[in-house]
Amino acid sequence: MISIQDLFQTTAIACFTVDDENRRILYSTNHGGAYDVWELHLDSLETNRLTFSKQHSSSLFTYDGRVFATFDHDGDEHYQWHRVMDDGQIIPLSEEENESTAYFSCFTSQGHMYYSTDHSNPLINVMRYDVRLGTKTLVLEGETAPVVCAAVAPDESSYVYTESYSNTHVPAYCMVKGVSHPMIPDAVGPYSTQDVLYDGCDRIHFLTDYGEDFHYLASYKPSTGLFQKELSIEGENMKGLCKAGDELILSTEKGARDHVHRYNPKSGSCLRIAAPCATFKQLKTTTDGTLLLLGSSAHSSDAIYRMDVDEHWECLTPYRVKNKRVKPVAVEYPSFDGLTIEGILYCPGEPNGVTVLWPHGGPQKSERLKDRPLLQYLALNGYTILAPNFRGSIGYGASFMKRVEGDWGVGPRLDCVAGMDWLIEQGLAEKGRIAVMGGSYGGYMSLLLSGIHPEYFCGTVDIFGISDLISYVEAAPETLKPLIVNLVGDPVGQREKLVAESPITYVEDMAGPMLIIHGKNDTRVRPEESERIVGRLRERGIPVQYILLEDEGHSFSKHDNEVMVYQEIKHFLDTLL
Repeated sequence: MISIQDLFQTTAIACFTVDDENRRILYSTNHGGAYDVWELHLDSLETNRLTFSKQHSSSLFTYDGRVFATFDHDGDEHYQWHRVMDDGQIIPLSEEENESTAYFSCFTSQGHMYYSTDHSNPLINVMRYDVRLGTKTLVLEGETAPVVCAAVAPDESSYVYTESYSNTHVPAYCMVKGVSHPMIPDAVGPYSTQDVLYDGCDRIHFLTDYGEDFHYLASYKPSTGLFQKELSIEGENMKGLCKAGDELILSTEKGARDHVHRYNPKSGSCLRIAAPCATFKQLKTTTDGTLLLLGSSAHSSDAIYRMDVDEHWECLTPYRVKNKRVKPVAVEYPSFDGLTIEGILYCPGEPNGVTVLWPHGGPQKSERLKDRPLLQYLALNGYTILAPNFRGSIGYGASFMKRVEGDWGVGPRLDCVAGMDWLIEQGLAEKGRIAVMGGSYGGYMSLLLSGIHPEYFCGTVDIFGISDLISYVEAAPETLKPLIVNLVGDPVGQREKLVAESPITYVEDMAGPMLIIHGKNDTRVRPEESERIVGRLRERGIPVQYILLEDEGHSFSKHDNEVMVYQEIKHFLDTLL
């Protein structure tokens, strides 16, 4: 038996940056039990804790020795920019923006921070904050869709912004002297843009899937308006890029695994680089061209790596997995309509007789070969686990990803059912001896599967899940509501459909017992979603345990909470044996 304390010798890292002089890395980690900003000195590899706020950061920035970071409050995801003082105190840059959210930010060598905020405008405004003067200026107002500033020219003569209509429809524009130019002229139909990078002031590299199923490298010249496709890699979706000297470093995803490539725009050569881990969170180069990577594997926790001149990787962070791991594998199976579904399968050395189906969140995310403490904890204690990348998952092309838009409760659900049937055929599960468990969309899917296909299950675990699609859409923040309506459906015009795809419709048929968990500060999925279905389940007499976390939001930001919840999940599953 493996205890959760043994497993939680691992550490999560949310993001990192490098200071102006390439002397230290600043990063957000929960190593101290809750998230704070730490520093890593690159000469000695010594680490030191900078803040003591116990709050999660989504972005970090340094300028002239000063450190800036975003912080939310106990998981509410209302990230705001703060100055980190030498004594660890954090000072908000704008008191008036309290309770609003700062989104994607980019920074210039002149000490300007371009950031997006929903303060005073649900469709988001782009602001410019002057680090030296402490002043801010309105740059762009969102009018038809949420806007974010994606990149700024080195001399600030132009900038790129995107409009988000859905996760698969994110067009990009280049603003030059107050005039907006589409970066893909005469584009027809939805496409998305990500990871924009200026190469000088008159060449912009970016990733897009316009006209293709996978993201590829493209370029745009502000002076001429010329758009050009630069490079694609067959079967791989480009997800990130950075510049190292005259070359571009590209990260790609292919199913459950990521890859790194070195591309020379002049020669056209593109070579894959051996990676130190299976999945990446962040890829970055220092001003002297050193490549840094933040990532993890199924057998190793988050770490920051540095590549030397011989393309060997050195792990810089001191956190190591000290106990054994179950090594998951990627598997494929056919779904109800012949569509191939990839999944991640955990097979324990000594199966205990109960199999866990883990539908991931998103839904336009995917299960990867990355560090998963909960799944490892269960697998090491005998639970077989299948995590299917049902239709709508990212990493398999835009057409695959779009299959979930407007179809939350049919296609993905039947992909999960096909996965359970495959497990049964392979002798890895028994009908009626499967527990379904997931978080966010995965919690929604767990409840829906339990209500429509109860014959498969012996228990259900719902973490931060949605029980009623109508109330979920109606309660969505105004900033996200257009995207959520596109993804889920219109609660007025498609009311019958949303009722038919809502778990609460099927309470009478749900398989018990149940464990339901929610964060009180969850702004994405309100706690009422869990409270409503808990009440209905108790009216029916179905055994249900409800855990409300007072200081969490839509995920876990504190070790103590995570450890407690994982122990409760294992205890719940053990009662099903």
